[in-house]
Amino acid sequence: MGLVCLNENLDNLDDLNIFYVRQQIALQDCDICIVVTSANVTDTVATPMFVNKVLKHIDCLLTFSFDLSKTTDTL
Repeated sequence: MGLVCLNENLDNLDDLNIFYVRQQIALQDCDICIVVTSANVTDTVATPMFVNKVLKHIDCLLTFSFDLSKTTDTL
C-alpha cells in the first residue's frame, strides 16, 4: 500500500504517476481514496474538480471516506 497526497494544483501529479509505474500496480488494485472531514453534516459532498484531472491520467476505483464529526482543528 502506498499513499500520494494530491492538492488542488496537482503539484505532485508526476509523483503519483512515477509511484504507479514503479510499483507496477494493476488497474484492479488501484484505488483513489477521497477523504472528507467536516463538521458540517450535509447530504451532498462534491468531489473536487482536480479528481477528474487525475482520472484522465489513471483509471482507478474511487473510494470515499466520511468523517463528519471532526474538524481539521481536532485531527
